[in-house]
Amino acid sequence: MADGELVDRVNAAAARGQLRYANEDTVSDQLDGGLIRGDGLLLYPIIRGIPLLTIDRAIHLDGNAAGK
Repeated sequence: MADGELVDRVNAAAARGQLRYANEDTVSDQLDGGLIRGDGLLLYPIIRGIPLLTIDRAIHLDGNAAGK
């Protein structure tokens, strides 16, 4: 699970329009939480209580605005 600090960074980046899903769509929803892949490179967002577990809706944590 993503910790609160990471979720806050992700939501801040999304609010600034600086966050993209793996398929390059802009993340426009605020996340309730997230599941981090074992290697720590991808975050699968939880939005409105629903985990989005498809690779195209994953958020890259390396090099993305939220990963900094």
